[in-house]
Amino acid sequence: MLDLIIKGGQVVTSWGVGDWEIAVQGDKIVGVGAPGTFTEEAGRVIDASGKIVVPGGIEPHAHIAAPFVAQGQNLSTAPPEQVSRAALFGGTTTLLDFAVQNPGIDVNQAIAERTSVWQGNSYADYSHHLMLSGEIDSNIMGQVREAVEEGFASVKIFTTNVRPPTTPGPGRMVRMGHLHDLMELIQRHGAMLLVHSEDDDMVMNMYRKLGEEERTVWWNMPLVHNNESEDVSFRRVLNVAGWTGSPVYFVHVSARQGVQAIGESRAKGMPVYGETLHNYCCFNSDNYREENGMKYHTYPSLKSEEDRLSLWNGIVQWRPQHHGHRRVLHILGGQDCRENHIRRDRRTQRGRDPHGNHVQRGGFQARNDAAAVCGRNIGQRRQNHGPVPTQRGHRPRQRCRYRPYRPKYQENTSHGRLPHH
Repeated sequence: MLDLIIKGGQVVTSWGVGDWEIAVQGDKIVGVGAPGTFTEEAGRVIDASGKIVVPGGIEPHAHIAAPFVAQGQNLSTAPPEQVSRAALFGGTTTLLDFAVQNPGIDVNQAIAERTSVWQGNSYADYSHHLMLSGEIDSNIMGQVREAVEEGFASVKIFTTNVRPPTTPGPGRMVRMGHLHDLMELIQRHGAMLLVHSEDDDMVMNMYRKLGEEERTVWWNMPLVHNNESEDVSFRRVLNVAGWTGSPVYFVHVSARQGVQAIGESRAKGMPVYGETLHNYCCFNSDNYREENGMKYHTYPSLKSEEDRLSLWNGIVQWRPQHHGHRRVLHILGGQDCRENHIRRDRRTQRGRDPHGNHVQRGGFQARNDAAAVCGRNIGQRRQNHGPVPTQRGHRPRQRCRYRPYRPKYQENTSHGRLPHH
């Protein structure tokens, strides 16, 4: 007997949209068929007439319960309980944040810290990318290999320190030699490399230059995190990826040059992917000049209107000469902007779609409601990590072991239920 049949709705799948029925057994969708296909008994039948039925969204890039300093205060982004609850209302059922390995902290400690934050506190499925920073010694490299084998198979690095050179604390940048070695490991073990890619020399030079010229108003941020920096850095990373065979997933694609570089690589058959943000798609650098205009900011900076439209084109379609129809940007990640958590004006933001129409976006609580479209190889094995916050009808939530694109390994995962199911 089936556990659940959903019928009467307009079902969205990877191969199209249709008036189909969905059959569920346990935690798996076991069939999608025409009306009347599933005639056996089911524990529950949902009539979805007049509704659109879509897979649960995957938020591939969120910073949850993440510490940061603002206006001299030690603050934190929203915790898992708050974020996961909001995500479910938006149809997002899996969240991925970051286990951050800073100098003095090893990979195992970073994973343990994230587990302590999430375990028993999430209404949604969750997992963590590894985030490496600074010098990656052989000990850290070995721990990354072990973590990949455990199922934590996505690793993020920065090619820049991002913030001004006077910023206290350890730097984030991973140098090119370490990036090469990491790419070899990623390729060898079937993992995925996430890269925040900017040219550090150019970024830091512009910070110093504008400081000397006393041109440090926030609307000059696009002069620091500029198009040339994205172009040079993307192509440098892609060259190393070509030598090593490593897949690359660029986060925070913000400029038309980044879209172009990804598109050219994909046209060659390289395993290269791009993620952008609604900040870049809905606003441009002119918005910085508004009152409290820094609320639109994330790193890299917003770019021109031409760049904004190029990002939409990259999401919908991209036609390089002689290569036909290809989509370049596969992901619209969640908002990655800590400034939005502390801005004075928390009214609804209004961005624009590619046709200039206003797009309604919630304030700081909407940071995780953008669903990913590509986490298709989430594994099927389950591992219990404790109950969610007390709520009638909930069963224990589990951490999922996330492997973004390579089904070579089996991962631990869980599949959630909405409240009162």
